[in-house]
Amino acid sequence: MTVLFGLSFFAIAVGLSMATASRGLARAGAFGVFVLFVVAWDLVRSGARVALDQLGVIDGQLPAWALFVHGAEPGRLYDRIVAGPIAGDRTGAYLGPDAPWYLGEWVALGLLGLWVVVPLALGYRRFVGTDL
Repeated sequence: MTVLFGLSFFAIAVGLSMATASRGLARAGAFGVFVLFVVAWDLVRSGARVALDQLGVIDGQLPAWALFVHGAEPGRLYDRIVAGPIAGDRTGAYLGPDAPWYLGEWVALGLLGLWVVVPLALGYRRFVGTDL
């Protein structure tokens, strides 16, 4: 699983490299995605919770669909995959007994696999379409 987690960030970087015209843009994009996912992702969740609460859509807690979107980040997916099979670790919004099926570890494994395939496929599609 750790290799798949590392491959997800590698695939994002390679996909960006194939999709951009310069090394500088690829480097900046990969660094930006890394900072977004590793450093700022909790701020995104907090901002979404505050915004939805201000709009009157929720009462302080994110609904399951918003947890799915927030949990689709590679680091969160990896955490769910690793924590899922451990006996006694079935608590929290993602792994609790009342959690929807799409917040489980098997869905997380599929999504982490998509983080490897999709950026590479999109980058390759862009790369093939450019004139060298």
